[in-house]
Amino acid sequence: MRKPEFENLLQVLKCRAPERPTLFEFFLNGRLEQILAGREYMAHPHSEEERTASQRNMASAVNEYNTLVRMDAFINAGYDYVTLGACVGFGFPAKGRAHGNTVSLNDGFIITDRASFEAYQWKDPADGDNSHFDFMLKNMPSARATASPSTSPSTTTWR
Repeated sequence: MRKPEFENLLQVLKCRAPERPTLFEFFLNGRLEQILAGREYMAHPHSEEERTASQRNMASAVNEYNTLVRMDAFINAGYDYVTLGACVGFGFPAKGRAHGNTVSLNDGFIITDRASFEAYQWKDPADGDNSHFDFMLKNMPSARATASPSTSPSTTTWR
């Protein structure tokens, strides 16, 4: 396996030629990540709202395991970085979406105009759980970095 080199991705982002072809994706789908990692994600047994203290500890262990699965997927696919969400449990609710052969990209959104934007109950990013970054940094191979997708609070962690 070739040595990962995050500097190649930085060169691409600076519109410069990297030393070798460089892969970049913000997202890999969960099924593909599980195939690339050679193992499946663990599901959380309870929703966030109904977890007891011991279930929160178990959820933390599940998050750590799932972080390792995602890291393995990106490593095995040859990427020089891993994408992880910045805040565990920090998401934005959406309406249900239609399922069928085709769906509208506009389907399922809660904020559709200025009035719905103003009425939205925004979450505080400080309430999110970023402890997985500490875990990830302890377990990430050298010369790799992680970038947070644009759908969650933006964070880039360097190792």
